[in-house]
Amino acid sequence: MGNGYLWLLSGDGVPYRVTADNKIEHISDAQWKPEPVSAAGKDVKIYQIVGAPHAAFALDYSGAVYQFVLSSHLTIRQKVEIYSNQRWYPMIGWSSRTLPTDRASFSNEDGSCSVEMTGFHLKSDGWRWEEPWIVDMDVRKHDKEGWEYATNFAGAVWKPENGVSSFVRRRRWKRHMRYTSLEKWAELSRSSEVIVELAVGGFNVLPEQECFLFALSKEGALLRRVGINANNPDGDYWHEIDGVIEEDERAELSKICCSPSSGTLLVLTWDGRMFIRCGITREMPDGMLWSCLSPPGSRPVAFVSLGSNSVWTTSVDGKLWMGRMNCWPTNHEPIHSAVHFSEVAAGVYGMCLNEKDQLVGVSDTGVVYVREGISSAEPAGRAFLKVVERTSSEPQTWAMVSNAGTEYTNLPKHWVSDHVVIASTSHYRDTKWRKQILEDLCAVNDSCWEAFKSMNNDLGELIDDDVKSESWNHKVRAKLRLAGERRFITGTIYLGVEQLIFQANTGVTIVKPLSEVTSAVREFDAGTSTFTIRTSFCDKSLELGFSEESDRDEWHESLEQCQEKEELERKTVLELPAPSMKIFCEVTESISKTIGINMKKNGITL
Repeated sequence: MGNGYLWLLSGDGVPYRVTADNKIEHISDAQWKPEPVSAAGKDVKIYQIVGAPHAAFALDYSGAVYQFVLSSHLTIRQKVEIYSNQRWYPMIGWSSRTLPTDRASFSNEDGSCSVEMTGFHLKSDGWRWEEPWIVDMDVRKHDKEGWEYATNFAGAVWKPENGVSSFVRRRRWKRHMRYTSLEKWAELSRSSEVIVELAVGGFNVLPEQECFLFALSKEGALLRRVGINANNPDGDYWHEIDGVIEEDERAELSKICCSPSSGTLLVLTWDGRMFIRCGITREMPDGMLWSCLSPPGSRPVAFVSLGSNSVWTTSVDGKLWMGRMNCWPTNHEPIHSAVHFSEVAAGVYGMCLNEKDQLVGVSDTGVVYVREGISSAEPAGRAFLKVVERTSSEPQTWAMVSNAGTEYTNLPKHWVSDHVVIASTSHYRDTKWRKQILEDLCAVNDSCWEAFKSMNNDLGELIDDDVKSESWNHKVRAKLRLAGERRFITGTIYLGVEQLIFQANTGVTIVKPLSEVTSAVREFDAGTSTFTIRTSFCDKSLELGFSEESDRDEWHESLEQCQEKEELERKTVLELPAPSMKIFCEVTESISKTIGINMKKNGITL
């Protein structure tokens, strides 16, 4: 599950989620993934959403609660047991018709609850049966048919043998059910109360994948979901806890919130007062009593969110306040003086805090914001940053955001930055699309190599073809020395109609257009006993070296004739043969398009 998910609720009532991990392995991980809720084949519009590290809970407008359990390496599985009970009668024998004082013909283990095997229903829509009912055949405790015997049901000592004093017997039936609604929504079993508000927390005081889930009913009753654990993610039932009593009357509540770390419950009344539930622990999940929390600046409170050591509120005038709390109460002592509020900003509502007191919220225009720079030294942070919306649809208006199930110290970059950097690509190694791109790149490489070889062959054919004497006026073994260098390079010089080519023995080719020749001066290098022609071009000069003076003079005369001709069109590179270049361009363009399509399909941007 990484660092958890940021859960968002659109104005259309559709939940979204995005990872809180800082390291993004695929571009799709930064996208806001819609997780619509449906029931009976129809989409359900959600009113509220709250997040936990292992799950999310959603509330629709009818008061139904839905749960979204994140996948994990653990299998969620439970065993259900039912006991069939019988009594022995003279002349009749064993019968499932028990006495009125006995337990029912089908019951739980201690007989306190009557059940029916044929009418036994699953706990919720998220569960599925693995097999039909079967008898638990333990030969150490039961006979060969699975029965164990006793004299009476009350205070029975069960034995595997049927003796003369055996007048009652029981047989255990078992069946396994598995929770299958992972990574999708499933409705929790309903309460007789209509629920209008949810709050979740207590992640640091409870074992992994457990939480306190509180609810507020339409009638103002406070409820807690009983039995939530790793093997029972949806819990068993709703249990009512004591409400806020003032002057022998229950206060009317409008909102509730819960500390993600400690599970401390805070409620808000209709007139903007705050009350905190003291003494909530793992052993005492209902808490002990209520204590009043003074509002900021004596102003009524409209919104409130509780963290580990801070509480953020929005007063009715739209101002945002932050209160620092040194410790949360675990007993009945008053805490009026424990909170000191300071004004922070305005215009942010629907706030939510995680266990590290990191804040997110929604503005009055439906834009999601996150508070930057929150730390123990600077609990109020520095500024609000707009969270970058990454949905496949048009920009939306957002109604709610929850980061209670996230854990981060530094803000995830893909939340606040338009640019996303993929941290790891190791999992791409064996993907089909990656192999296709590599094959295309190899094809490009081979085609480029063939095209270049073809161009080199064409050049060699042009140079070595003695038949086309009109293309090459002179050819001689000579030397060449570039300006500023001391040593000559040995090779062959070709003089054409439009260009001068020197092909070194090392394979290096130097091409100079004759239209750029500005001067050609005959010289003699005494150090190397070489007859030279210092040839100047528009950009730089070079020296042509000859072993014979006659060769030098002949080349000098040819260069002077070139200077006297009409000025040729200026060129800077060798004009490559058209057929080879055309093939090279067509192959490169075609394969590049194929690579681009494959990369676009898989969300890769260069």
